[in-house]
Amino acid sequence: MPPNSKRNPSDFFAAEYQNQTIHFNSLYEGKYDLTLNSGMKQSINIPSSKSIPIEGPWDVRFPHGWGAPVLNTFDTLHSWTDSPIEGIQSFSGIATYRKDFSFNMSNINTNMLVYLDLGEVREIARVYLNGEELGISSFAPHRFDVTNVVRDGVNYLVIEIANTWLNRMIADDNLPNPQRLTHSNIANGPTSETGWKDAQPKASGLLGPVRLESMQRMNIVIH
Repeated sequence: MPPNSKRNPSDFFAAEYQNQTIHFNSLYEGKYDLTLNSGMKQSINIPSSKSIPIEGPWDVRFPHGWGAPVLNTFDTLHSWTDSPIEGIQSFSGIATYRKDFSFNMSNINTNMLVYLDLGEVREIARVYLNGEELGISSFAPHRFDVTNVVRDGVNYLVIEIANTWLNRMIADDNLPNPQRLTHSNIANGPTSETGWKDAQPKASGLLGPVRLESMQRMNIVIH
């Protein structure tokens, strides 16, 4: 591994054994020294990866009846707590992000892998690309292999983001009981000494940056 790689191991390598071949992948360029279980040693030079940002506005929808406007356009990705709309600031639950983006397959070759990286997520994401569910991610890195899903031309991306109930509980503790959207028999907030209204809101939503990353798949034939 390169000496300056301090990220999660899944950021910079993935290997699998198939048909007497090791497929080695990395998002980071540099020289890698591998030692297999057999004792075989192999050095591999990884070329630089490509990163394609998915930029521009997002269509963001919140469920009806939970204080936030149902239909919204986010010009940039940001925390719900940074929204100028009070109902979005205090929203807790699941919001759905939708975006179309274009991809040129000529940017990759047949021996490359393509990953969708969501960047920062608060707190959990369920992702769909071109109608296919990619899965759920609750821990960083929020990355999905889309090599066989991304297509040439327009692609359709849907991301469902769920946060915790903290922000809604904080907002409701500042409201008269009839106006609250949540009700709890827990009188105190996150700590036994603090009421909900005295707690600090947590960043929520898809914070990004969202991008496509391509990496070269290197093959090592085992003799």
